[in-house]
Amino acid sequence: MNKTFSAALDELPVMLEFIRHEAQIVNFKEFEISKIILAAEEALVNVISYGYPDKSSGIIHINCSSDRDRGIDITIRDDGIPFNPLENFDSLHYIPDHNSEHTIDHRKIGGIGRLVIFHIMDNVSYQREGNFNILTLQKHL
Repeated sequence: MNKTFSAALDELPVMLEFIRHEAQIVNFKEFEISKIILAAEEALVNVISYGYPDKSSGIIHINCSSDRDRGIDITIRDDGIPFNPLENFDSLHYIPDHNSEHTIDHRKIGGIGRLVIFHIMDNVSYQREGNFNILTLQKHL
């Protein structure tokens, strides 16, 4: 199912409710749905907050493709500035070294949200098509 939203934080609850409903159709357990919502929220907040730096209005298209045997694909399509979340991201950099004396104060700023997304979802892909960023989040049953 497809829906279109304004790229605004006040639209976020409606976007997430749409995704929640689609995940419920697949019969994910509530704990898994909460994780899917967390990953989607992280992705959407990043799009809204950083995709439109001049605060111009934008559009976010969300397509949820659900399959009771396979899971859910959430595709977020936005017309914000180009940004590939897979580029220049080394998830190993964000994994704490328990033997290290480095604190969170010494870690590189940013990227924790992406780590959350990559940890929760089974597959994350990105492509730039014309003037659109297309981010697909997949969660298997």
